[in-house]
Amino acid sequence: MGTARDFHVKTGLVVDSGHVTLTNGNLVLSSGQANIDNITINGNDITSTNTNGAINLTPHGTGSVVISKVDIDAGTIDGATIATSNITVGSSKTLDVSAGTLTLAADQISGDAVSGGTIGSVTITALGGDLSLGDYSITNVGDINADSISVDAASAGLNVDFSGANTTKSKITLADNLADALNITEGSNSYMKFVTTDSSEQIVFGKNSTFSGTTIADLGTVTTANIDGGSIDGTTIGANSAAAGTFAAIVGTTIDASTDFTVGSTVITDDSIVMTPSSGDTLSITSAANGESTIATVDGSGSLAAHLHLDADGAINLKFNSNTKLATATDGIDVTGNATLSGSIDGVVNVTASGYIHSGHARMRESTGVLDAADVAGNSSGTHKVIDIDGTNFYTSETISVTEVSGRVKQPSTDGSSVTFGTNANNVGCVNILGLAVGDTGTASNSSTIDIFQAAEAFCVATIKNASNVIQKRVVNKVYGLVNASGAIETIVEHESGDVELGRFVWMKHADGAGSTEDTMVLVFQYTSKYTHTSNDTTTYSVNVNGLSIGGAGG
Repeated sequence: MGTARDFHVKTGLVVDSGHVTLTNGNLVLSSGQANIDNITINGNDITSTNTNGAINLTPHGTGSVVISKVDIDAGTIDGATIATSNITVGSSKTLDVSAGTLTLAADQISGDAVSGGTIGSVTITALGGDLSLGDYSITNVGDINADSISVDAASAGLNVDFSGANTTKSKITLADNLADALNITEGSNSYMKFVTTDSSEQIVFGKNSTFSGTTIADLGTVTTANIDGGSIDGTTIGANSAAAGTFAAIVGTTIDASTDFTVGSTVITDDSIVMTPSSGDTLSITSAANGESTIATVDGSGSLAAHLHLDADGAINLKFNSNTKLATATDGIDVTGNATLSGSIDGVVNVTASGYIHSGHARMRESTGVLDAADVAGNSSGTHKVIDIDGTNFYTSETISVTEVSGRVKQPSTDGSSVTFGTNANNVGCVNILGLAVGDTGTASNSSTIDIFQAAEAFCVATIKNASNVIQKRVVNKVYGLVNASGAIETIVEHESGDVELGRFVWMKHADGAGSTEDTMVLVFQYTSKYTHTSNDTTTYSVNVNGLSIGGAGG
């Protein structure tokens, strides 16, 4: 094509149509500017010439616009990704995203990089470690949802401060229907537990409590209490619902009870004191109108052992109209006035009296020589209750009452020998009533250790009544008994009346009746005719006996 040469235009080159194509080489403008449509390139500036015209750099395909160094002073960056380099905000400059949104990945901001300002509407789902506020406060918090709140510094402690709240606004709210809704503990030891179980709500104290120097204005209702000390003043116990109480001692000015006081087996009620030491045994002290009072004892076993003992270090005085009538003394009992006795006096050694017995000395006691032989077997059941004066004369009585069955037969007996003694059997010819010790009637000298009675007077009655309490038979006797010089027993009948054909009272000898070599003079009812009983007949034998003792007398 020829030699290559430069193309020079002195004034200008205008191409109305077509292209200016540079196959190789450069388009060089030594001065001036290049105008391409709405773009002007002049020196270091590229500008748009149309109004509000934009400058667009659009790469083809997957290409990109690469700017190795850029200074952007204004405008907008849209849809851009910064992937291979950092962005640095200069000193004292601000990265302002207030009008938009700053989106960060999780765990991308270090706490060390946040200083000052306000963080709003933030949710922290998890912390990788402790959150320290450097002893600064957290203010304006709506709710704290935490597993534990503990002391930071032992010297500062922990203070939950409600002092800034209005009345009724400071609360601790517990969950409902829990057996252990809140527990104040030390280790495994519970000091105070709050129970919200429905219908069983309560506060349980697990350790001792002290309210020293304070006043509990209203304790409410206490269902169970163990009070081991202190004092209770101005308090009514059992005013609404009385119950049993146990006290070691009760000290008071006035003690009132609406029903009774019970101490062990002792019950104190209105005008009555009843003591029951064992089942059926009682001591009663009662009072009635006009000051009439009664002391009564009952033996539940029926053994007549309910004795009444009065034991005083000083005198015991029985008074009538403020005048002492009987008083205990160091040497006995002093009786003022007359003493009237009904019945027997047992176990009395000496009685010194003035009045009806003048300057006398009487020895009254239970005789050892009068034997009760009235049991149903006809054998002696022990010493009989008698009045024995000076061991020389005595008085006693005996009554036997026997219920007979229909058809029971009493057979006659002439001397009592080989005859069944007793009361409630067929063919009983002699009924043993009473025995007197007479010593050994077979020896001339008698060394008996019991009283010996060898002469007696008996007033006797035997009565048979039917079931309608109508008398069928009655025998009345007055008989004397004695031991004669030969040692035999004699009976002298002074009086005999009634149905004498039925039988009689006689004295008989019972060898060894009071023991070995201790014979007895026995008073018996001796049937002399046969008698057949009807159903529920009652036979009664009653005797009054007076006797004399002749100590040492024998056969």
